Amino acid sequence: MICPSCHAEFREGFTTCSDCEIPLVDDLESAPSAGPEESGEGPAEFVGFGGGGAEDLVPLAELGSPEMLGTLLEQLEEAQVPYVVQAGTALALAYGRELESADFPDPWLARVMVLGSFKPQARGMLDAIVAEAKEKALAARAGSLPSPPDAAL
Repeated sequence: MICPSCHAEFREGFTTCSDCEIPLVDDLESAPSAGPEESGEGPAEFVGFGGGGAEDLVPLAELGSPEMLGTLLEQLEEAQVPYVVQAGTALALAYGRELESADFPDPWLARVMVLGSFKPQARGMLDAIVAEAKEKALAARAGSLPSPPDAAL
């Protein structure tokens, strides 16, 4: 299965592109050539999602940490980067997929999307946040380890 918009490939069983939120096709030749707006059916259901261009919403990150999400959103707001967040314990259902397990709910997850023209700037912010979180985790881990025996000498 393949997304006719972003050309991402999916395993059998998936019916909708998780990034573009449009139905998948078996191959690109079978994809309709005209979208809803071009065929006269009216506006597309998800305006702004598309092929990942400068004026489309593009995926930035999936985060499992509310703290990291808060930090990222503060920075995006401060830099005036347009974004969309979807978060919860049933995101799979929102994208037409099965839940990860029979144990409901799924783990909390947030998807962050930004306007394509802002992705490099937003990616830099995200990379810095992730690097800082790794440094803090390593420092905390190092602080919890016992000192070597000759360190007390």
